Amino acid sequence: MKRKEPDVAAQLSAESGRVAVVQPEEYEKQLQDKVQRVQHIFKETPTPEMEIFRSPATHYRLRCEFRVFHHGDESYYVMFEKEMQSDAKPKMIRIDSFPVASELINELMVALLSNVHLYPVLRHKLYTAAFHTTLIGEAMITLVYHKVLTEEWKEVAEKLSVDLAAASSSCKAPRVNIIGRSHKQKVVIGNDFVHENLRLNDRSYIYKQVEGCFTQPNGVVCAQMLSWAQIVSDPKVPVPADDLLELYCGNCNFTIPLARNFHRVIATEVSRTSVQFVHQLRLDISDAID
Repeated sequence: MKRKEPDVAAQLSAESGRVAVVQPEEYEKQLQDKVQRVQHIFKETPTPEMEIFRSPATHYRLRCEFRVFHHGDESYYVMFEKEMQSDAKPKMIRIDSFPVASELINELMVALLSNVHLYPVLRHKLYTAAFHTTLIGEAMITLVYHKVLTEEWKEVAEKLSVDLAAASSSCKAPRVNIIGRSHKQKVVIGNDFVHENLRLNDRSYIYKQVEGCFTQPNGVVCAQMLSWAQIVSDPKVPVPADDLLELYCGNCNFTIPLARNFHRVIATEVSRTSVQFVHQLRLDISDAID
């Protein structure tokens, strides 16, 4: 006798939004709880007065990734909630909106699914959708497939790139960069990077954030963190004498703004994608600031 399969779509609908819940009214309490935990950890150690840097209560995350689940004629974003039992199978949770993520990501989530349902070539064997946005309104979406990406897919993706930008009020670029990935295949529509502009103290820094490279997901807190690091490492002399060794430099997030405070900076990285990017970087510090 064939086992009856559960109504997966109904289950997903019932569980929808559980991992996407955001309670902005609880943010101050959560922040103070974190402050108290840190103070407790260092209670036996003399430390300077703690400085607190606040994050936006919602729409603070600039990157996120979802599995795409297909059921009948519909497709959904899903995430997985691990059960308390270590051997339990993670529970699949449907995600219709994600208030943790930037407003641009939330707009693109809706617009992308609309196109996925409209064009079978986009939907067929789509496995994952990864969104990457910036504070200045640029966006990049990586679509991972379990199939070969054809010329037909590329033609539809070209249209998708422009249509997604037009469908979003938060997008400040004429197109959304689309990267299609499959086994041993990468198809780029537009660019495989986005730009970010962070204002740190008295200067603006332009960053190139490449697909596959780590970047700080909370852009507002990242800018506060870098501004603080600049201030506390300022040698207060015209010609810095100390050198800086930076481990795991990524896309030079710290390297570029801190370079002004040191005589020489040596930055290291183990990620192959990041190493290739930094190796190609020919950006003088003065060119990175306006």
